[in-house]
Amino acid sequence: MSTLAVFMILGGGAYAATTIPGPSGVINGCYQKNKGTLRVLVGKQKCQKKSELGISWNNKGVPGRAGTPGTAGTTGTAGTNGTNGVNGANFTDTTTLQPGQTESGIYSNWGGGTGNYMSDGVNFRIPLASAISNSNVGIIYEGGSGTSDCPGPGHATAGHLCIYETDAVNGSLSAIEDPASGGLGAGTAGFMTYYTVGGAGAAYAYGSWSVTAP
Repeated sequence: MSTLAVFMILGGGAYAATTIPGPSGVINGCYQKNKGTLRVLVGKQKCQKKSELGISWNNKGVPGRAGTPGTAGTTGTAGTNGTNGVNGANFTDTTTLQPGQTESGIYSNWGGGTGNYMSDGVNFRIPLASAISNSNVGIIYEGGSGTSDCPGPGHATAGHLCIYETDAVNGSLSAIEDPASGGLGAGTAGFMTYYTVGGAGAAYAYGSWSVTAP
């Protein structure tokens, strides 16, 4: 491979061009038509119009064409299977409320007439495995404070039914009864509220309840 050295001919001496290429990267030169020589222009130098032909080139070549896309990589290995979720609740006609689980609802009574009763039947959406005895029924009357077994609406300790009276007018809750047996307490399927009407005129009462399976 040969090496081309470029010189400037100024005043009979040869000087290496040290300020080229210019800031834009372009190199300007003059081709001598008769002799075939080439000189590089520096600064404000110009070609001789009659004997030289001006040419220019760049010290950087034009960008090459984009290469062909590489081949696709291999498919990654499949991830491991996630763990199975827990089983959902299975409600059938034989499903019962599991020990320690609580369900809640509301009740309302409407009636009137001195000495009469008003009642409401409540059906447990999920039946209990065993009945709730009357001794395990707690009644928190309107404005009353909770107890250790019936601390507040939505709560009842295991094996207890809690009645939370919200409002009662002209009536007082006298009993909670098992509609299946007719005895006091709550049955496996639900309970009834019995209010005694206090005097003439309309009477009503309503509230909420919670039961927790033993």
